[in-house]
Amino acid sequence: RPSGIDIYEDRLIVSDYATGDLIFYDLSVMPVTELGRLSTGNENSIMGIKISPDLKLWYVNYASNELVRLDVNTMPGDVNFDEIVNILDIITIVNFILGTINPDPSQFSAADLNGDGNVNILDIINVINIILDN
Repeated sequence: RPSGIDIYEDRLIVSDYATGDLIFYDLSVMPVTELGRLSTGNENSIMGIKISPDLKLWYVNYASNELVRLDVNTMPGDVNFDEIVNILDIITIVNFILGTINPDPSQFSAADLNGDGNVNILDIINVINIILDN
């Protein structure tokens, strides 16, 4: 149930009211592909989405009647936050899976590209696809 939409360069972001997810799409390829999802934890309460020029994500939480800002300056798959999706992100995800690194919530969201709540080989495949598409 989409509740908001915004575009930044060649990225489309859609907020989903039912799940509370922010869904990122790549508009530079045909067909348009989903890059990943960021779970806000606000099921049945997220309203709208806006990306500010400083790359902050803003949405309204209907249930708590508040404006929320997410400081997400990376794209899905950029797990180490160096503004590049590459082999270093895959290595970081492997370390999450092996348990040698415990991801913080923003790293987990960047790594869980398929939005299933788990970081696993399927997310690594998605990162590989992002790298190959660039």
